[in-house]
Amino acid sequence: MPQFWLVPLIARLARFLAACVTGIWESSGDRAVRTEAERAAALAASPLQEVQALAHVPPCVRRYLERVAVGSDQFLVVKGKQVGEFCLNLGGPWQRMTATQCTSPLVPAFCWTARCGFMPPLLWLTGNDSLADGRGAMQWRLWGWLPSLSVSGPELDRAMLVRWLAETPTTPRAMLPSATLRWESVPGSSCEARAVLTHRGISVSGNFGFSGDGLVSSFHSDDCVRALASGGTERTPWVVRYREYKQLALVIDMRLSGSSGRSKGLSAGQVFVPTVFEAAWMQPDGTEQAYVRCRLTGLAAA
Repeated sequence: MPQFWLVPLIARLARFLAACVTGIWESSGDRAVRTEAERAAALAASPLQEVQALAHVPPCVRRYLERVAVGSDQFLVVKGKQVGEFCLNLGGPWQRMTATQCTSPLVPAFCWTARCGFMPPLLWLTGNDSLADGRGAMQWRLWGWLPSLSVSGPELDRAMLVRWLAETPTTPRAMLPSATLRWESVPGSSCEARAVLTHRGISVSGNFGFSGDGLVSSFHSDDCVRALASGGTERTPWVVRYREYKQLALVIDMRLSGSSGRSKGLSAGQVFVPTVFEAAWMQPDGTEQAYVRCRLTGLAAA
């Protein structure tokens, strides 16, 4: 006689194991981001650092930085909570997703951990995309432990640099000129600026578009690659759209700094950021094939 009562028990056990693996990914990734941010903060204090003057930044970028009051958030790392939808295979069904991302506004480094359900509670994927020490990694696992997709290598290193660049509007301090980031005007356009990011010998770039109210509305880069089911990568033009700017409370969480203390819940003010963004691959006919839609629901920092 089938032991149907074992099904929910096995499902709960699988969820527990997945949570353990995801927790390990997240905590180790957060530590890697924090370590690199601390090194970057020390280097930023050096008078030898050459940084582009704000006066030489395109006017549309300067207006944006003033609009979002950049510089008011003096933190090494910021961690955001996200909800949204993910399409693992282009043209396939959209699936619900929850995620967290720890990133540094001082240096290209981040760790994104997500869970995407297909037939919950029976079938789901956990994923981890990261950039640390200039190296990108992408891992997806069925039920949190069975390897489904694993990608790394020089092309992915570039792609993750592009991704960090595209996500700087959610941590506006990262858009300031720095030893790794410089801005260029786009000939013939007053509402577009080119950002050039150079980190550990690798340079990538992308164009940010600004709407009539001076806010970042889009990002486009030809330096991105997408992961293939075979485990390889393919360079493809990439677009990100931003909308629904809001003032989000920035909550202090000392655990992000490596402290065992719990200061979570104390407010460090607010930041003005886009809370909805959509990423898409550009198709040969010029259309956009969206594959992820996210809403930023909260921010913590240390």
